[in-house]
Amino acid sequence: MLTGSQQFGLLSGITQSLAGRFALVSLLPFAASELRAASLLLPTVDEAVVRGGYPPLFDRLLDPVLWFGSCVQTYLERDVRQLLSVRDLTQFQRFVRQCAGRTGQLLNLSGLGDEVGVSHNTAREWIAVLEASFILFRLAPYHRNFNKRLVETPEGVQAIEIKVTATPTTDAMRGLDRWRKRTGEAGPRPCLVYGGDTPQRRSDCDVLPWRSV
Repeated sequence: MLTGSQQFGLLSGITQSLAGRFALVSLLPFAASELRAASLLLPTVDEAVVRGGYPPLFDRLLDPVLWFGSCVQTYLERDVRQLLSVRDLTQFQRFVRQCAGRTGQLLNLSGLGDEVGVSHNTAREWIAVLEASFILFRLAPYHRNFNKRLVETPEGVQAIEIKVTATPTTDAMRGLDRWRKRTGEAGPRPCLVYGGDTPQRRSDCDVLPWRSV
């Protein structure tokens, strides 16, 4: 069994292919359900977002600001130099911060590159590296042949809207309303995850507190 805090150095150190003889297991940060079972779930959604879900922030009670700062610096100095010929690490760090500021928004590679001073192709390459190292995750939208996608998907598709507010209003349901109109009520019931504490079952969707997800 081989373990490592990041995959690139671990994989490069394996000289044989080992095809069919090994499995890679990616351990993601703690989920809210895991933290709740260990009585470590923070009381508010804001505190939970700031601290995140990495194990050292809970078993050693480290300062998340200092820990994340050190984590980013180590990532830039080790992983980025290993994968990319980035001459200016400060520029790449600025790129990472610009990506963080666009969380939940449509990805515009040209606009993102312009903000940092790199080309469209460089921005695409850097995004791919951030995905491979689990720094970000791109969610592909449904925009073409939408009904055909739903019909041909064997696992089913469920719409989930996430709002930080503790008092969801009708406006918070607009995205789910558009989903229902396009799908014709197909698939599982839509869900709205919000920053409150009380689960609700409405006529058109389920409203779930962030702690239960």
